[in-house]
Amino acid sequence: MTQRSRVGILLALCALFTMLCLPAAAFADSTDAVPAENSWRYRDGELIQQDDGISLQAVENAWTEGPDGYINSLGGIIPGAVRKGIDVSKWNGDIDWETVKNSDVDFAIIRCGFAGNYTKYDDPYWEENADECTRLGIPFGAYLYSYATTVSGARSEAEHALRLLEGYDLDYPIYLDLEDSSTLDADHTEIAKTFCSILESHGYEVGVYANMNWWNTYLTDPVFDSWDRWVARYNYECAYDGPYSLWQCTSTGKVAGIGGNVDLNFEIEPTKAPAFQFTITFKSNGGTAVASQTVQRGAKIAKPASPTRADYRFVGWYSDPNLRNEFDFTPGIYDDITLYAKWERSAYRGFTDVKPSDWYVKDGSLDYVLDHDIMHGYDWSTKFGPNDSVSRAQVITVLWNLAGNPTVSHVDNFSDCTDPDAYYYDAVRWARSVGIGNGYGDENRFGPNDAVKRQDLAQFLANYASIVAKLDVSSNMVAASTISGWSSVSSYAREAVGWAVDKGIISGVDTNQGPQLQPHATAWRSSLAAMVAHFHRDVLK
Repeated sequence: MTQRSRVGILLALCALFTMLCLPAAAFADSTDAVPAENSWRYRDGELIQQDDGISLQAVENAWTEGPDGYINSLGGIIPGAVRKGIDVSKWNGDIDWETVKNSDVDFAIIRCGFAGNYTKYDDPYWEENADECTRLGIPFGAYLYSYATTVSGARSEAEHALRLLEGYDLDYPIYLDLEDSSTLDADHTEIAKTFCSILESHGYEVGVYANMNWWNTYLTDPVFDSWDRWVARYNYECAYDGPYSLWQCTSTGKVAGIGGNVDLNFEIEPTKAPAFQFTITFKSNGGTAVASQTVQRGAKIAKPASPTRADYRFVGWYSDPNLRNEFDFTPGIYDDITLYAKWERSAYRGFTDVKPSDWYVKDGSLDYVLDHDIMHGYDWSTKFGPNDSVSRAQVITVLWNLAGNPTVSHVDNFSDCTDPDAYYYDAVRWARSVGIGNGYGDENRFGPNDAVKRQDLAQFLANYASIVAKLDVSSNMVAASTISGWSSVSSYAREAVGWAVDKGIISGVDTNQGPQLQPHATAWRSSLAAMVAHFHRDVLK
């Protein structure tokens, strides 16, 4: 097998499975419509400037610091307020952060994005705002506006936040913003547990944002005491009867450097001592204690400095395996908690762009295709390119490798596949000779660099199964027709997609709206690895 042929394998089969069989996190260029916010703050995607009348600046020095503390809209002192902050998003447009830094604002909470892990759901001002706060030394945290109605949706939103937070050091938590009316019937407890545990496992402090009505009506499970509460109540006082760390007091604040209105917030010192105390012991490698501290329920945990371990990357702390959930501080059940250091290899099997926590590593797909010489890195380099798109030549090269790299003669070349040094040269000639890669109609053109759609990858696999492996690839297409997106599958690929669904090669993209076929989406290398591993292991053998 040539090095070039190995390269083709990599690129082809990895791509589709990510688009077909992965959670929404993998499909950053989905064509789904951007959801419109609808909540007590938004109507059809537009921000509503609404305050209770008495929450407006009824006194001239409202929301500023006086000699006795921060002043509310009626001129009284805000109990426990220690710092003043703002929260911002695309709605605030371009911000002059140098002017903000010279104002009385002490911190900022910046929206990083909303919904699942799609690039189009990134807040367009996130990077600019976070970079400016970092450059100027303005303490900041982040929040993600949630549309999750399922655990898988919450997992995708957590992956979205992790992607955007990478490279930034937060001074405040990453908050899950629970307010959209489309999620009213969801299990908010499980959604919050999923999102927060994933972020905590990567070393982030976490919290949950909601208005006081949601806190009193929907978010009443004791598990919410485990995370920072950010309470929105537009009034002269918060009046929430429970511990909270941030109070969003108004949406009509004025801050130099920001045009128009801006949300104002105050960091609140705990006014009520939680009844439950416990001791946390931090251990490195599950052995030697790094630090120990006694804290109250609801208090922030001061984690020790990150431990070091050769050839590994520290990714956070995880809880005692006897606990039901990560960081489950349920009173009356646990008196002491041990947290262990968690690492990931800095390079998995020599690839610098692959982590042990990646889905295609955890499910064994990458190891399988590497161990069976089906796929390798780019030119045997340290790059696997898991999120790169797959070309037609790459798919054919993978199938050629599955067939044992047979040689052919007396077959005409396609007009765009005449270079004998191209990695796919022998593979494309073989595919044409057996009839699984016939090119474009009468043009005598194969299009080796053209991207492969998900439905076309299913067709390639079905062609190989039928022509080379002599398997029955017929399908009644009943199972596939129940998955959203079936109606958009092209007629020529319907039976192939139906067969792939029947065999479990394709199960649909897991999104907040349920599984979706997305037949016209481009395949990725990571999904190609997963699909070809399943095809070779469970269908061909």
